Amino acid sequence: MAEAVIFDMDGVIYDSEPGYFYGINKVLGQFGKQVSMEYNNKYIGGSSRWYWTDVIKKFDLNLTVESGIRQMNEFRKELLEKEGMKSIDGALELLHILKCQGIPLALASSSTMSQIKEVVETFQITDCFQAFLSGEECTRQKPDPEIFLRAAEELNILPKDCLVIEDSVNGITAAKKAGMKTIGYHNTEFGSSKVDDADHVVTSMRDITIKLCREM
Repeated sequence: MAEAVIFDMDGVIYDSEPGYFYGINKVLGQFGKQVSMEYNNKYIGGSSRWYWTDVIKKFDLNLTVESGIRQMNEFRKELLEKEGMKSIDGALELLHILKCQGIPLALASSSTMSQIKEVVETFQITDCFQAFLSGEECTRQKPDPEIFLRAAEELNILPKDCLVIEDSVNGITAAKKAGMKTIGYHNTEFGSSKVDDADHVVTSMRDITIKLCREM
């Protein structure tokens, strides 16, 4: 039985992946390059620094990692200003249900803390969580389990009693390395990373119920 639930943010609470994909290809377009959704998917759940280190090497770009991240975020923000920030359907309702049941919750994301704060404040879910963990505070990134182990420590819950909700192979791998149970969310509307190795897979956040969480 899960005693605590740890949420990833991008692609689980916040429908961020289309924005990042847009920003990445806007930057690469300046060099006459593009990446496919399939290529992009293997990095979902990882850090932007990891992504840009690899993509700069792949295309031999005259670009620094810092500049790639900065420009990507600028283009992403332009899209956000036009379309607004969208939550994953059913995610906010699930958070409030779990909170009302008194289940300890943590958010563990590879995004920066400033991005985490922007999302939770926009969706008014700050008080749902007892802990916030950012990839920038960790020495190792997903698929390393560090961020999830630190989340369990913050919640004062043993890793084996934690359930992680993730949408990426990197996140699922990290959670399983931490000794935690996993629910993989496969977003059928966006070519999301494979989550087949999760203990349970859903295609809608509305399929995650209190009963399911308690049975994990």
